[in-house]
Amino acid sequence: MLEESEKPRYTIPHRLSDVIALISVLAQFKHAFMSEQMLIDALRGSPRSKKSTESADGLTWAELVENHQEFFRRNGNSRFYALVIRSYFDQFQDPEFPKDPKAKIRRQLTVEETQNLINVAVNLHEKELQRLQKNAYLVPIGTAAVTLIGIIFTSFISYTALNDKIIPKIDTLNNQIKILKVNKDTGIINQTNGPIPFLPFVPKYIIQKDN
Repeated sequence: MLEESEKPRYTIPHRLSDVIALISVLAQFKHAFMSEQMLIDALRGSPRSKKSTESADGLTWAELVENHQEFFRRNGNSRFYALVIRSYFDQFQDPEFPKDPKAKIRRQLTVEETQNLINVAVNLHEKELQRLQKNAYLVPIGTAAVTLIGIIFTSFISYTALNDKIIPKIDTLNNQIKILKVNKDTGIINQTNGPIPFLPFVPKYIIQKDN
């Protein structure tokens, strides 16, 4: 029987895309901490991955946070969640509310910082797959392409003021990930070395602004 630390997490279907989406939003939203409902609104629903490879039950963003404490944390006993690294940034006065002493915010992550976190998630996915696969020729996957999806995601967010609600087309992200399935008869996608350049375009998203 597998130890708790050895149970698959990143190789659960759709888990990697859920983690990438959560990293991206929590890195760039105006407020460092977000509630379950705020995450549902920003990401157009709950996570697509299940609780485990054996379970058919879905999970909440809060449960995803608990399952991936290498990236995310809860704010004490509250129901607000943030990236671990951003939660320790210094607070400063929200310029929109200069006279409110409680209106404190933390700086957003840069695109490069966000991409570094996504790279870590992709590497953890790759290592978990290598540990689980029995046949060596099935180990390599399209890691570079999955990383590229994360780059496109964060590229858009870096150009968007996230004090409004963002409703990204996560379905498009997951459809792109499905394309990356390895065809062992025709070959695989090789992982590239070094940073992957940004594309000169970003995917279309729907921006919902308050009236």
